[in-house]
Amino acid sequence: MGCLGIADGLCRAYVVSARRDGRCGMTARDWFGMAWAVIRWLPCAVVSVCMSLVAWVLSPALAALSFSTDDGNLPRWCYWFQTHDNHLDALWKGTEGAIHRTYDYNDYEWLFKHTNDEIEASAWLKFRARAAWIRRNPAYGFADLFGFDKTGVVTVYEFERGYIHRGFWHYFLIVRNDAGQYAWQWRGFYPHEKKWCILVSAVFGVLSISALFATSYFIAGGLAVLAVSFLVMIGRALRVQLGWKMQLDGMLATHVNPFRKNK
Repeated sequence: MGCLGIADGLCRAYVVSARRDGRCGMTARDWFGMAWAVIRWLPCAVVSVCMSLVAWVLSPALAALSFSTDDGNLPRWCYWFQTHDNHLDALWKGTEGAIHRTYDYNDYEWLFKHTNDEIEASAWLKFRARAAWIRRNPAYGFADLFGFDKTGVVTVYEFERGYIHRGFWHYFLIVRNDAGQYAWQWRGFYPHEKKWCILVSAVFGVLSISALFATSYFIAGGLAVLAVSFLVMIGRALRVQLGWKMQLDGMLATHVNPFRKNK
C-alpha cells in the first residue's frame, strides 16, 4: 500500500545517509534551516490550496473570461489563477501541447482526438480545453508567489529510490540558496497493493455497519465512504509532490493524490 511504501522509503533514506557519514550529512544549521523551511511552507500551502480550490470551482468562468484577451491568458487582475509560465492553450498548442498529447492522452481523449486546426476554429473546444488546463494546474500564480529563489542553489541532502514513471518511486531533496534560505522537496509515486486496499476497506465496512447499528448515522456514512475509497484505490497509486518544485522554477508544491492512475 502507498503509506507502507512511504515509510519504507523514509527509513531507507535515513539508513543510507547514516551509513555514509553517521549524521545524514547534515549539520545543526542544516537541520534548523530544514525545520524553518517546513514551518514557512505550511501557511503558504494553506493559502495555495484554498486558492486552488477556488480556481477549480471557477474554472468555467475563468475560461470564459480568458476570451476577453487576445493572447490566451486571463486579464491581469485575475492572472494569479492561471499558470504563471504558460498560456491557457498550453494543453494542446505548441511544443508543450505535443507532449501532453502523448503523456495525458487518456485523460483528455475528448480533446486530443481533434487536430490543432479544429480546436483553433472551435470556441467551444478552446473553452473546454482552457477550463481543463486551469483545473489541471490551478492557481499556479499563487504557488509561484510563494516560490523559492534558486539563485546559487546547492544540494544539502538528496535521496532517491525506484525509478520515475516506472512504478514505485521515492525522492527527497533539501537545498540551500546563496541567501542561506532552505527549501525541501518530497516527490513520490506509491502504487497501492490490492490486498491491503481490500483489507482496509473491509475493516472500515465492518466499522460502518457497527456504527449503523449504534444509530450513529453520520459516522457510519463517513466510514462507508472510506471503505469505498479504498476499493477505488485498487490499481491506482498515491502521488505526492510537496515542498518546492526544485526540478522546475522553485514554485510551491502542495500536490497529494491517492487516486492517481497507475501508469
